[in-house]
Amino acid sequence: MAEQQQMKSVIMVMAVVALLIVSLVTLFVLTADDSQRPEPKTARFLLQSSSGPVTLEQFRGEVVILFFGYTHCPDVCPTTLSNVAAALDILSANELAHVQPLFITVDPARDTADYLAKYVGFFHPKMIGLSGTEDAIHKAAESFSVQYFKDDITDAGKDNYYMNHTSYLFLIDDRGEVVDMMSEHTTPEDIAKAVRQYIPR
Repeated sequence: MAEQQQMKSVIMVMAVVALLIVSLVTLFVLTADDSQRPEPKTARFLLQSSSGPVTLEQFRGEVVILFFGYTHCPDVCPTTLSNVAAALDILSANELAHVQPLFITVDPARDTADYLAKYVGFFHPKMIGLSGTEDAIHKAAESFSVQYFKDDITDAGKDNYYMNHTSYLFLIDDRGEVVDMMSEHTTPEDIAKAVRQYIPR
């Protein structure tokens, strides 16, 4: 009987010690200086806009909404870009000043930088379209784990084809870290809500 009582006491002490350790670790995590966090690993690219070379790093300090697609896309791309444009219109002027939407083509053979500028301009004046070489596009897509391939089924002519591609919206915070991924079905209201969480205060 005494041994059982002693065993219970030992277990109680161990439980209290374990609880104390967990509490201290939690307190350390919650009070840790955010500036001491290591710089996040981020995707990188060097692509071309109608105004010249563009890298992801140049948008540090801003929230980036990034989408891969192509201008001949019949449905998903224009719908998604329309939703992004509507989300941007929900934001205040001050909020919008800290947000940069980017559209990267997966079809550089047809989507030149100048053509992309006109295309994205129909959706929102702040949107930037990016193109580049096949290799540069591949590297950019790979860094976001985006898949794409040409559909060889054509109706007529070599330029009449579709591109199958990953259709996520990537939300990148002001430090260059991917913090959210949204589907093409995400509403403008939900896109705006997600963006607001990461706009620098």
